[in-house]
Amino acid sequence: MDAGQDTPPTQQTELIQQELNQQLSSKGYHIQNDNDDGDYYLQGIVTYSHRAQNNNLQQHYGIDAGLGSDNNAEQRGSLLLIINKPNGKTAWRGEVEIYIEPTLSAELRKQRLKAALQSMLASLPDAL
Repeated sequence: MDAGQDTPPTQQTELIQQELNQQLSSKGYHIQNDNDDGDYYLQGIVTYSHRAQNNNLQQHYGIDAGLGSDNNAEQRGSLLLIINKPNGKTAWRGEVEIYIEPTLSAELRKQRLKAALQSMLASLPDAL
């Protein structure tokens, strides 16, 4: 999401997954990669530097993280997370959108990602 344009998309996705797993674990959630008997199902959508994709998120999911548009309108990333119950009903939904600055160091980009995810997950209750 904020890994910079010089970073391959798979590394960006892995960085997001790692940080998201850490933060969900700190809230008491156990992440498993199979579909067997989960209490909840996590879905995620990441867009990177694609304004049209952000518009699709708004159209299909009714979300707009509110950065608006300016001269850097193409330089942003979005993450939408949806936690569903097994019956398909949404238990929680969060979204975050941040400006992307590819000239930042890898460490600073990681710190910004961590802060963005913490902000988004603040409204997610701790697991029981």
